[in-house]
Amino acid sequence: MMNHNVHFEFIGFEPEYKMRSFINSVADRIHSLAPSDSFMKVAIKKSRDAVEASCRIASNAGEFMADAACSSPLTAIQQIEEKIQRQLDEWKKCRFLERRQLFRSRERLFS
Repeated sequence: MMNHNVHFEFIGFEPEYKMRSFINSVADRIHSLAPSDSFMKVAIKKSRDAVEASCRIASNAGEFMADAACSSPLTAIQQIEEKIQRQLDEWKKCRFLERRQLFRSRERLFS
């Protein structure tokens, strides 16, 4: 699926079809869990010794970021997915809590 709110940057290499498909599917999974107004950038830089990967999600609800460095682009992407997933899980636990607390405060004012 082509998502215009997800941008990819590959530095030092051009991924072959299977790797790009895997990266796209992970990015789609991550972005589908992110706030609805979010924009996401995934950058993967490959050097002789290592692969550095990063993911940044920007939205009105906040910013989510993860970095990983290892020897394989696939492993780096998996690590990023896990880190971002934990952040999004925490955000989902709290996002409605603030609204509920605000609503309860307003109820007390008007009762």
